[in-house]
Amino acid sequence: MVIGESVRKDFMSAYGFPTKNTPWLDNANATLLTHYISAAPSTQLSLTNSLAMREANEIHLNNSIVSLAKKAGFETYWLSNQGMKGGFDSPVALIGQQADHYTFLKEGSSDDRRYLPDENLLPYIRKALVKEGQKKKLIVIHLMGSHPQPCARTDEKYGTYFHSQNISCYLQSIQNTDSLLADIANMANKNQLHWAMLYFADHGLSFVNKNTGSENLTHSDSHKQNYQVPFMITGYDYAIENVDQSKAGKHIINAQRSGLNLLSMLATWLGIEEPRLISQCDWFSNQACQNQHTVISFSNEYQDFNHLKDDDINFH
Repeated sequence: MVIGESVRKDFMSAYGFPTKNTPWLDNANATLLTHYISAAPSTQLSLTNSLAMREANEIHLNNSIVSLAKKAGFETYWLSNQGMKGGFDSPVALIGQQADHYTFLKEGSSDDRRYLPDENLLPYIRKALVKEGQKKKLIVIHLMGSHPQPCARTDEKYGTYFHSQNISCYLQSIQNTDSLLADIANMANKNQLHWAMLYFADHGLSFVNKNTGSENLTHSDSHKQNYQVPFMITGYDYAIENVDQSKAGKHIINAQRSGLNLLSMLATWLGIEEPRLISQCDWFSNQACQNQHTVISFSNEYQDFNHLKDDDINFH
C-alpha cells in the first residue's frame, strides 16, 4: 500500500491532465476510483481518520490498519520518507511503529526543505519484497511525494513548464511518484510474487497566487481539490472486468467514496474480517453508498464536501 502526499488528481494524466506525467498509471491494468475524497485536508488529520478505528469521534490509534493486518496473520512493514518525531508527524508515526518492521528515513520532522527523494526507500522496499515462506505481507510505503514546497521534492528540476516554476516542479513530483510505483511493480514481478498494490494520496492542495508567475499550491480546507485525490488498485494478475474500452485496461468506479471509510475499504481489500468494520457498501463497485460526502476540516469538524468551492486548473 503506497500513501502519496499532497496529490491533486486533476494534475495527473491518469485522471485527464493533458501532459503525460503518469505513464505507468496510464497504462496499468487497474481499478481506478474517480470520486474518492480524502478524510481531511492535511496528513495527520487525514491518515489518523483513515487508517485507525474511530468510535464516537474518538480515534483509537492502537486499532489501526497495521494492528488489524498483524491480527489477521500478515507480516507488516512501514517504510516512510516522512518524519518520526516532529509534532505534526507523531500520530501517523505511532501507527507505523506498530509494524513488525519499520523504517523512517527522516528521524526528525518532515517539514524540511532538504532534498530527500522517495527513491531512497527502494532498498528497503526491495528487502521487504523478498519472498519468505507462505506468510502474507502488508508493506505500507509512506511517501514525501508532492509535499509543498514542490521544487524541494524534485531538486529544483522539472521536465515540462506549466504556469510557474512551482507548478512545473509539482507536475514533476507526480511523475517521480509514478516512476516509483513502476519500480515497485517491477521488483514484485521480478520476485514472482502474488502481489497487489493500492495507491492513494492523503489529501490535495489549493492554489495560491493563482494566474501569476509565482503560482503555487498549499494546504487549505475550503476547496473540493483539497480532498480530490487519486485511488487505484492493481496487481500481478489484475483481472479486468467491466472494462471501459476507452481507458485501456481500467475498471472505473465513479461512485463517491470518503476516506472516513478507508479502514473498512482496506479490510475488504486485504480480506480481513473485523465485525466493527462490516459495511453494507460494496466499496469496489459503482454502488451509491450513504454518507460518502462527509470530510473533516482543519478545525477537526465535519463538513459537506459537496458544498465546497471549486479551485480548477486554468488551461487558458
